[in-house]
Amino acid sequence: IFLPKKYGSVTRIKTDGTEKSEIAKLSDFQGEFWASQSFLFFNDQKNTYRMNFDGTGTEKISDRVFIFQADDEWIYYSKVDEKGEPIGTHRMMLDGSLSEELSDGVIVDIDREKYYFVKKDGFYRSNMDGSFPEKLNEEEFWQFFCVGGDKIFYGEYSGAAYRMNLDGSNKVRIE
Repeated sequence: IFLPKKYGSVTRIKTDGTEKSEIAKLSDFQGEFWASQSFLFFNDQKNTYRMNFDGTGTEKISDRVFIFQADDEWIYYSKVDEKGEPIGTHRMMLDGSLSEELSDGVIVDIDREKYYFVKKDGFYRSNMDGSFPEKLNEEEFWQFFCVGGDKIFYGEYSGAAYRMNLDGSNKVRIE
């Protein structure tokens, strides 16, 4: 397990609590930290970096972005505007190359074959390469929780939590 600390260090520890060690000190670490099968990724106030699991090989891969997920091949992310708000859905290779925009909506979830994103006019899904975007419904989410099977779980501005089918039908308040 990799544990980022508020004050700029990353600790590696086995799941049984043994072999705890600090692997890196990160100046201006902002608390955003992701792991793929190959690298660790983190943000400082200006840039996005990757490093090896042992804390070595730190290198800048991009200007500051909000990483949603990193897998063995791609990093799925949103750019960050001046206010710190996410913009669009993008992907790039693990080394920061081949950056491309997939959607002007903001990514909120990924399953094995699709990613889900929100825009002002509704909720969408698309293939992982951005092809065949499909509008699922016209809900405006205040807080998105997840897609689970054929259901969407989210919160409204009122604070209530709901689940509904992907097409927007069968909306049920759960909290």
